Amino acid sequence: MHEEETSYLGDGGDNSMRAKSTLRIVAWPVFLVCILVVGMPVNAAQTEIANDYVAIRFPDGLDVPREVQQLLLERITESICYLEGFLEYTFPRQIQYEYVESSFLSIGTFGLPNIVRDSLPVPIDTEDPNLHKPFNPHEIIHLVNHDVWQDCVIASMDEGFAWLVSYLYLEFPLHYEASCLLALGELPPLEFLLIEHHQGSRFKYRVSARGNLSFLGLLYEKFGHRAIIRLHKGLAEICGEGMVRDNVISLIEECTSTPLAELEHEWHSVLHATEVHPRYLAALLLHKEYDKADLLTLFHLCQYYNVEIDDPMFIAEVQSLESDIQNFVKDESLNEDDLRHRIQALREWATEMRRRMRGI
Repeated sequence: MHEEETSYLGDGGDNSMRAKSTLRIVAWPVFLVCILVVGMPVNAAQTEIANDYVAIRFPDGLDVPREVQQLLLERITESICYLEGFLEYTFPRQIQYEYVESSFLSIGTFGLPNIVRDSLPVPIDTEDPNLHKPFNPHEIIHLVNHDVWQDCVIASMDEGFAWLVSYLYLEFPLHYEASCLLALGELPPLEFLLIEHHQGSRFKYRVSARGNLSFLGLLYEKFGHRAIIRLHKGLAEICGEGMVRDNVISLIEECTSTPLAELEHEWHSVLHATEVHPRYLAALLLHKEYDKADLLTLFHLCQYYNVEIDDPMFIAEVQSLESDIQNFVKDESLNEDDLRHRIQALREWATEMRRRMRGI
């Protein structure tokens, strides 16, 4: 999920230094070349580290050890190399990847044409497990989508491809959450899911993102990488006033030589065959209830009025509640009724804060 930014940083080097293979599968020799790109020398106090692929910037005043900076550079570079190979695309310039501090909501952001802003915490210790696993390239994939599609960006497809490529890279299961959403009756018909507008609701975003991830995952598994690439490139050409839905459906049927109704039936068969955990179903319903607190509106009001939430108890409860809902599936000490009571209290709290803020 992202908010657009318009700031721009200039080119990061000669394109000839960036030429890479566009094979259907990322060849290991190419992948290793990408991994072994050497970062510029830095010291612990420096706030930027870079190579030909990406420049990573850290918040002012945050002392990120040199070893951590280098590991982050390696992980982010690895992910860029993978997605460039998978999407058969080469970034025309160095990506600017900026960590920004946010104590309220962890919302990934990106800015055209080559800037990503990440509000997640910056690792500051080499023992942090996040430094020793693949880096999620989700927000960087949005940059590819917007460059390839230009003015023809369809939000549901934008998110669907960002989740698909990142989940394939991270080797995450493609269909589990969509299976849960279907079991709960929350997954809309495919013809609507493909173009569903999700702005203003984190839960609707979740349904759209995970639903399109799963459907695109089915296309990838059944029809292969070439069909996915044909679809990705074809999306740049299908915009037309009042015709987006029909054009998306026609493009998918053309890329797969299969009617959409038949694809939907097969997709649902896959989802129904997936065994889901009852606590995961309950967790999704908690997410849906929590969404009614409308923290996105509060977040945007803070941006609009250029103010910060100065209630540390509220911020602490937001962070604690989001963490507990996230951990509900595996932590049986967490009680569903207690979480619902906390969600209701936070909804009332957030409503009062929005009311006071609008009175500024």
